[in-house]
Amino acid sequence: VACAWSLGDQVERVRIDDHRQAGAERSLELAATPDVGPESRADRNDRGACEDRGKIAGRARRGAHQLRSLGEAYLASGDDATALDRFERALASARELRDEHWQAYALEDIGTVHLRRGDWEKATAFLSQSLELYQRIQDPRAEARTVASLGEARRLAGKRQQARDAFERALSLSRASEDRL
Repeated sequence: VACAWSLGDQVERVRIDDHRQAGAERSLELAATPDVGPESRADRNDRGACEDRGKIAGRARRGAHQLRSLGEAYLASGDDATALDRFERALASARELRDEHWQAYALEDIGTVHLRRGDWEKATAFLSQSLELYQRIQDPRAEARTVASLGEARRLAGKRQQARDAFERALSLSRASEDRL
């Protein structure tokens, strides 16, 4: 089973070891299963391969989550450069996984770092990408949070009316998401 997910050397080694173990377990399972028909072993092998890929994807998602958590810790400690690196790595992992929710989180985090650094244009670009994903996956709370961050970027850039509009929209989205609960 070819799986192209990697999150760094350590996780990659674990993935390879886990994959080998899963392959050995799958071989033992197939050897112990009676052959019902000419395609039955192949069908079971395909199902097992999908289960193995699912396990690996779960580990990769946890790795992306861990990278994001590390980024948040570095951001809280004031190490913006390392935080940015971890968020960018989390974004790359989320893209490999094609996980739009984790992509949106990572894009929002990268935008937040640029916001802290005073680079309003980059912050706006990343936050806007995040907002598009949150809208597509219909996460109104995250959408409200991101719109508020965009409002902050516009406020700091001196665009008062755009900032006010964004803050009002964020408040409206937040209230609407609370009504859904």
